[in-house]
Amino acid sequence: MCKKTRPPCGHLPKSPPFRLTVHVGAGKTGTSSIQATLLSNQSELNEQGIHYMGLMLEQAPLKKYLWQKQRDTEAFSELDGETRRQQALEVIRNSVKKFQDKGISHAIWSNESFLKRPNMVMDILRQLRSDGVDIVIIAYVRRHDAWMKSAYIQWGLKHKTYNGEIKSFNEWAERGKASFMPHLKSWISIFSKRVIVRNFDAADDAVVDFLNLVGFSPNGLLELQANQSPPTEELFLRALFNGQHVGSVLPWKFNNVFNSNSLHFDQSIDDWLVQMLPDQENLDRIRDDYADDRAELNKLLKASGQPLMQAAQLPREDQSLDVGKLLMALTQIIISQGIKINRMKRDISKIMKKDENHE
Repeated sequence: MCKKTRPPCGHLPKSPPFRLTVHVGAGKTGTSSIQATLLSNQSELNEQGIHYMGLMLEQAPLKKYLWQKQRDTEAFSELDGETRRQQALEVIRNSVKKFQDKGISHAIWSNESFLKRPNMVMDILRQLRSDGVDIVIIAYVRRHDAWMKSAYIQWGLKHKTYNGEIKSFNEWAERGKASFMPHLKSWISIFSKRVIVRNFDAADDAVVDFLNLVGFSPNGLLELQANQSPPTEELFLRALFNGQHVGSVLPWKFNNVFNSNSLHFDQSIDDWLVQMLPDQENLDRIRDDYADDRAELNKLLKASGQPLMQAAQLPREDQSLDVGKLLMALTQIIISQGIKINRMKRDISKIMKKDENHE
């Protein structure tokens, strides 16, 4: 039973107001870096009265539903509207009460899917506003050509999100839409001036800009950069790999096949060799360190009628790689491996046929 002196059951107290900042994207405007930074600095946020709730409220104090996982936006969206509304409200209302008991007066919910899919959470946020929660919506936008280029690299090449062959930018852009206003209008029509739109291109650092907006003083902050565009060399390999698959390809498939954590795309072959091989300074130091030993050896060599050991600098050798020769060797290795794999497939096929005949 609810006592009359308390707020209505299942509703938040009217005073003091609690703020919920909903970061709705857009994607490719530093969203992943903002989310990673918030998550990594949760305790620092709490000290300043702020709590990061995650993408799908997976960082909320109340963890009750299967969709409360970082990458389960789709599971949440597939719930019928009323179930989705009731479950999310239960999690948020319960969490807010616990926050207030700890002196936390501000929570952040960040999910870039919300910008283009406002109906997923609009009823939830409107109810929370009726409960007395101060709802603030933050969205970032960027110039359309830059957004399309970044989006193509992410969802056209790195994460192949479509069926068929790899599409060129021009092919991919025909089906892509970079408009922001149609989506923002839906948010503005409900939350009016509580919708804050930021220019990603004008912000020196979107993470710092966001933290300043929510009132967090980033002293000693651990800022993380996430989901950065890969270097051209890596992008080339990913595109070739993804092009071998008919359907969509998530980035982790490439990572697993090629153990991408051990791949280094930040150095050329020549740079790597220069780093590994001795430079002139080290060779000179070794020559000087062993001057006494060289002098003693020269006495023996002279007594034996042998030429003396020289102390001049070693002649410089050209240790740059001939890329053509390297490619020739790698091509021969690939052909050899292809022949071996084909033989293995043929042998396995024979073994499987024998097993089928014995059954």
